Amino acid sequence: MRRSAGLLISVVCSFCMFFCTSCQAAYKPPGQPLPDGFSIACYPNSTCTKTDSTPLGNNQTQQIVVLLTKDDVYRVMPWYKTELTMKGYLIMSDNDIARTITLEAQNDTTHVTITMSPIGDTDTVISISVRPKAKA
Repeated sequence: MRRSAGLLISVVCSFCMFFCTSCQAAYKPPGQPLPDGFSIACYPNSTCTKTDSTPLGNNQTQQIVVLLTKDDVYRVMPWYKTELTMKGYLIMSDNDIARTITLEAQNDTTHVTITMSPIGDTDTVISISVRPKAKA
């Protein structure tokens, strides 16, 4: 009994180490390079079609990344909800209007807007906007 419990613990620990290692290696999409310091994970197997960094003054910038994926919008949405929650963002809204989904989330310093729009039956365009929160 002790031997099988030890084996089970060993298998669980190995799985957790593999899982954590694969999470740390963030997916780098082909296409346009991501802006420096872009903090939101890119959806797996997506292609980066456009990026922009707009100065806002006071050494702050707004970063925008546009991705294209072959997955359906309803498959992409839960992935981003999980990613944002795991990074400590509070999801403020998740609107679904005519299959276009907009997620808004924030933490103490940053506001994130992710818009997922379907193209045809399966493709999805993902637009991610990251900007500093306004000081109160």
